[in-house]
Amino acid sequence: MQVKSLFAICIFAVSFLAAAQALAAEEFLVCSPPSAELQEFSASLSHTLGALNGGSGSQIKLLVEELEEPNAFALREFNTILVSTKLYPLIQSSAEEAFLVAHELGHLASSHTTAWAPLVGSVTNNDEQAADRYALRKLHEINLDTRAGEQLINRLKSINNSSNRTHSLLHQHRMQALKQEAAQLTATTAAD
Repeated sequence: MQVKSLFAICIFAVSFLAAAQALAAEEFLVCSPPSAELQEFSASLSHTLGALNGGSGSQIKLLVEELEEPNAFALREFNTILVSTKLYPLIQSSAEEAFLVAHELGHLASSHTTAWAPLVGSVTNNDEQAADRYALRKLHEINLDTRAGEQLINRLKSINNSSNRTHSLLHQHRMQALKQEAAQLTATTAAD
């Protein structure tokens, strides 16, 4: 039974990697038949990616796909951010959308993740906190509310009920770190 399970995981992984590599050639894609709302979501994410990446969003690909969980992943081998369509109804502001995209950019910038992360949960809590700090700095640079990260992560945690392997690690410690970083950014601005 274990051999069959391992074989199924390997087949899924090879299929996932092949599809991701083929799709990474596009600037952004929606693989499921998109509704008007999802097309708008994809366009908005693409615009946010370009704004956060200094207008060079085309260098990093955006893949919007229907996944089981509301989540996003950075796939460094393909220079791609994969976003679940299930995040669409959960993002309540442009600051939360910017935090989501900037968080994944932080993983890419730090080479934290691989295409295997969705399968094996290989992102550490330190990686998550570093990506959070990167995202908060990006939000601060473009004058968006740095509390958006905490709000979005708390909402995802309540929906996922801690089942999300990557984004539920040491939730309280992560929230404390987010608050401290946001406070430091605010204090820096007040001092300037």
